[in-house]
Parts: sequence; structure tokens; C-alpha cells
Amino acid sequence: MSKITLLGTGACEGIPAPFCECELCCHTRLHGGKDLRRRFGVLIDDETMIDFGPDAVESLRAVGADETKIRRILVTHSHVDHFEPLDLVWRNAYSACGSLTFFSGKEVRERFDDCIKHISPPGTDTKINWHRNIPGKSVSDGDWNILPVQAAHCLPDECAFLYLVETPEKRRVLIFSDTGNPPEATWETLKNQHADALVIEMSFGIHEPWCHEEEYHLGAKAALKMIARLKEINALKPDALCVTTHVSHCSNTRHAELEAYYKNTELQAGYDGFTAEF
Repeated sequence: MSKITLLGTGACEGIPAPFCECELCCHTRLHGGKDLRRRFGVLIDDETMIDFGPDAVESLRAVGADETKIRRILVTHSHVDHFEPLDLVWRNAYSACGSLTFFSGKEVRERFDDCIKHISPPGTDTKINWHRNIPGKSVSDGDWNILPVQAAHCLPDECAFLYLVETPEKRRVLIFSDTGNPPEATWETLKNQHADALVIEMSFGIHEPWCHEEEYHLGAKAALKMIARLKEINALKPDALCVTTHVSHCSNTRHAELEAYYKNTELQAGYDGFTAEF
């Protein structure tokens, strides 16, 4: 078995959003709990991360994970809530961390290079290796296998990615964050992949009409619709673990409401610190 941990289940603002006085944000400031959401991040088997946003290090420490043990980071796209390079500049500044491999598009590398140019002295070695994604082309990193596919997000300026990750235990997880209904090439690539787990975005909540949204993000009903199609093409096993993430404060949806909404469905409502084997 492998293990997945949701480091952050919020959208770009997190919950509560800074300076926001909406009902959900005010409630969360007072009561905390599972409605508190850091920016998106996922940890697999304690050594592989999906995205490295502004809350990444804090989120790792909150679940008892050690950032010096991370060996690969898969970045979906260069938006600042999914990739904030500042903390990576300090790698090997104070001690000798092991090597780290990044999987991303070119825009992520450009943001990193720009950050390190302004902060670190020339010749700084962060011991980061870069692999530039090609949609639909898998790549191995040790005993891990990474398959990036195109998301419905960012276009036309940048290709955003979804990932199918296979662990050394040969368990497979699909990461569907920051995406609407992806292009047909993505569906074709995912046919018969038989993933054991799915982390799926649910930005827009349970309320009409946004629960149907599927252009660049998903609503609650759209997420269920996407799971049905994934199972129909055997991208996802019938008994796969399915859990939500990337909830926006604009959804005006509390965690308890999500739990109730998804009761008696195949989808679980995720929260920061959620951990499960798959």
C-alpha cells in the first residue's frame, strides 16, 4: 500500500481568505477546524509532493513531515498559489540536503530562476534537477513513474498539468487539481490506467448554478460527473479512493456541508491533514 496526505485543500486565497468578510471566512476565523484550508498541496509516501505553494513548508510541518526528505515535486502550473519558489532557495544553504527533482512546464523553471537570481549569490547550488513535462509522455524517477497530462487551465498562455503517479508499490493516484473538463487527448491517455486513488478539485461548491461548473474549475456535481467518466474509461478502479481538494471560499460551502453532500457517493470531502492508504 501507499499513503496520501492532503497538505492543503484550499484554493488560491485559502480559507479564511485574507481580509474577507464573507460568511464562510468569518465562521472559519471563529471556529477553525476542518474549514481552515491552506493552499493546495499533496504528499505521497512522505517523499513526493504535488505543488509547492506559499504554505508548503508550514503544511508539511503541520502533518509531521520533514521537508528535507522530499525527493521530487510535481508542479501543476506556475500560478503563485501552486508554486512559490522562495523557500526552495534555502536548500543546502544551512545543511546538505539530498537531490530534488522537479517535474513541470517551462514557466515554473523560469519563475524559480528569476527568484534565485534576485535572492542568492551567483553559483548557488540548490541541488535541484529539472524535468520538463511533455503531455502524455511518462518518465521514471527511480522506482516512481510520472505521467503528466494536460489540464483545462491557464490556456493559451501556459500548459497546466494533471498527473498520474505510480509509487514504488505500484499503486497509482490521479491528481486532478485546478482543472475543468480536460481536452480529449487527456481522456484518451488515461484510458485503462486503472488508478487506485483520485484527488479531485472542487472549487465551486454545492450551490446552484456553480455546482455544475467545469470550464476551468469544478463544482460539486461536475466532480461527480468527472469521476463517472474516469471509471467508464477504466482510468479509475471501481473501488478507488476519491477525495476532494482545492475548495474556494467563494463556494460558501463549509466542510460539514460537503460531507453531507457527498454522503452515499464514492467521493469523500477532503481537509488539511487528511491521510489515507490506497
